[in-house]
Amino acid sequence: MTLGLTFKQSLVRGYIKPIRSPAYRRWVKSLPCCACGKSADDPHHIISVGYGGMGTKVSDLWAIPLCREHHDSLHGNVTDWEFQHGLQWEHVALTLLQAVHDGVLEL
Repeated sequence: MTLGLTFKQSLVRGYIKPIRSPAYRRWVKSLPCCACGKSADDPHHIISVGYGGMGTKVSDLWAIPLCREHHDSLHGNVTDWEFQHGLQWEHVALTLLQAVHDGVLEL
């Protein structure tokens, strides 16, 4: 922590940098889309989580696999997308569990 700030305050102010892992992003991209099961076009970094600022991305560990159609629809309306497909956080949790199961992440 920096200057007596909490971890969350340090993260929001940019003192703690997000985790970046090209290998993890490639692995997420190899998974099926979590909304429809088609091939994922790219990992989606979840949005509307309350950390960071304009133009920032959360850590790569908070990425979920989405096809282009569902990635675009999520960015178009987060609330509607989550109503139809579940909360982004739920998909992050499932993706992380799969990563541990597949040996991509070790505990």
